[in-house]
Amino acid sequence: MAGFLPSQADCDPIQNILEWQSQQLQVQPSGYVEEAADHNVVAGLAASLLSLFKSIIPALSGQQQNRIPQTAQISLERSCSALILWSDGYGIAEGRLNDAFNRSRKLRYATLKNLVHIGRVLVERLLPLVHVSEKLQALCSSVESNIEEAAGIIAEASSRQSDDSSSDAASDFSNDDVHEIAEDLKTDTLILSSLDPLLKYPIFDTQHEDVANSHATLTWSPEKLFSDKIENRFPSAASPLASHLGRANYERYLRCQATRDAQGREEPGPLVNREVQEYAGTIIANSKFHDSGVGTSLGAPIALTVSYAETTMSYSHDGQSVRIPPLSREAKSGLPFSCIACGRTIVITNNSGWK
Repeated sequence: MAGFLPSQADCDPIQNILEWQSQQLQVQPSGYVEEAADHNVVAGLAASLLSLFKSIIPALSGQQQNRIPQTAQISLERSCSALILWSDGYGIAEGRLNDAFNRSRKLRYATLKNLVHIGRVLVERLLPLVHVSEKLQALCSSVESNIEEAAGIIAEASSRQSDDSSSDAASDFSNDDVHEIAEDLKTDTLILSSLDPLLKYPIFDTQHEDVANSHATLTWSPEKLFSDKIENRFPSAASPLASHLGRANYERYLRCQATRDAQGREEPGPLVNREVQEYAGTIIANSKFHDSGVGTSLGAPIALTVSYAETTMSYSHDGQSVRIPPLSREAKSGLPFSCIACGRTIVITNNSGWK
């Protein structure tokens, strides 16, 4: 029986923890990246952070120059182990919570915000303390790419919530030391652990929020002005019908506008202003009837001006009506012109002589 009992050395919890940490550091970091390749931004960012963090730890402990203090080394290893436990416990890097992240904006925002902060600490503050190999450079590029994608999602969520305090502004780390870096990473991993209730019981987005966001992203179109008026006038009308009628009204408006523009560009016909000096008359066959005359009752000093387009003249000859063109303005002013009937050059200034 005693042979099956573990020895005192095997029961040492500290030794077991150190062995587990050593085993975890031997896991190939690329495995996380391959498993999370087809997952969302949270899984991709978590996988790339694990790969980079687990590669920095042995690089720090293995360098002969600029060795960091032992206390800082232990703190960094614990933070790395805490990040591994958090990711493996929920399957973050493997994408087991992708559905929850996609359905919960609050969970996605809180998780990405903390992961982005961890990534910036690793890339901007911890990585410069070690000799950067090609492998570390490739992992760093992957983290930076994922951080950029996640930062866009965070900025969009922050603008929707009008939360100016959520912006992660750049800081000056020129006088930063490894103890401060280790303390910040410890705090960040503790914050991730505090998200356990939200990870276990996520608050999913309601249908009303999804509909509101979808309407907010729609592009406005001119015909919506007409469809909105129809919906306000007839609340029970179906939305597709109102949209169709609004588009039809808008197209009709465009056609009418184009017609008005085309008519405005057309030049109006020439009008001749002439003073009425004779009585108006009408010629029917061989008889000529005179009416009272336009403007004769207004007196001599008043001259009535009528605007109309001058047409051909006609007169009766041998029982037939003959049409001749009117005199031009130049002919009436006394300039000679060629007669269209005889071809001679003549000077005639009034219509009676021209007839």
